[in-house]
Amino acid sequence: MAKGPTRRAPRAKSKDDDRTFVAQNRRARHDYEILETIEAGIELVGSEVKSLRQGKAQIRDAYARVEDGEMWLMGMHVPPWLFATGFGAHDPERRRRLLELAWAEHGVYLDPTAHVEGRAALHAHIAGFHAQMPGARLSLTSGVDEHHGRIRFTWVMRGADGATVVEGVDFGDLDADGRLVRIVGFFGPPPPA
Repeated sequence: MAKGPTRRAPRAKSKDDDRTFVAQNRRARHDYEILETIEAGIELVGSEVKSLRQGKAQIRDAYARVEDGEMWLMGMHVPPWLFATGFGAHDPERRRRLLELAWAEHGVYLDPTAHVEGRAALHAHIAGFHAQMPGARLSLTSGVDEHHGRIRFTWVMRGADGATVVEGVDFGDLDADGRLVRIVGFFGPPPPA
C-alpha cells in the first residue's frame, strides 16, 4: 500500500530496547504505511548466521508472504560466509564459485580419511561427500578464531534426520589474500591424556 498522508509508522527500535538489528529496510518505512508489525524468528544455516553477525545482509527487496499457513521471507540476500563455503553449498555451480573466493588454487584439505590437493579436487571431494551422505550438513559450533594467518573452529556433522554423526575441530592456514591454503581436520574429541 502506498504511503499516504496518514500518521507515520512506529520506529523500528525503541529507546529502551537494547536489541541490535543486523539489517533494516528504512526505505520501506518511507515508501509504505506500516499497518502491522510481526516479530518472528528465521531459520538460518550456520554460514548465514556468520554473515549476518558480520553485518552482511540486504533486505531492500525483501518481503514476507504467507503460504499454506507459514510465513516465508522472500527476496532477502545473505552472502555466503567466506570460510563455510564448501560442505554447506549443495549447488555444484555455486559451490565452485564459492571455493574460488575462499580457497587458494593449490589449497590442501586433510582429515583422518582424506588428503585432497587443489581446488578442483576439493570440489570433487565435497561432491562425493554429498553423494555418500545425502542430506547431511556441517554446521559450525564455535566462532572462527584467527591470528597470524591461522584459524581454528569446531563443527558438527548432522545426518538428514538431524542426528549428530560426528563432531570435530579444524585448523587452517590463510594466505596473504585471506584465502585458505590448508585445512587439517580432526574427528571427535582429543584422546585422553
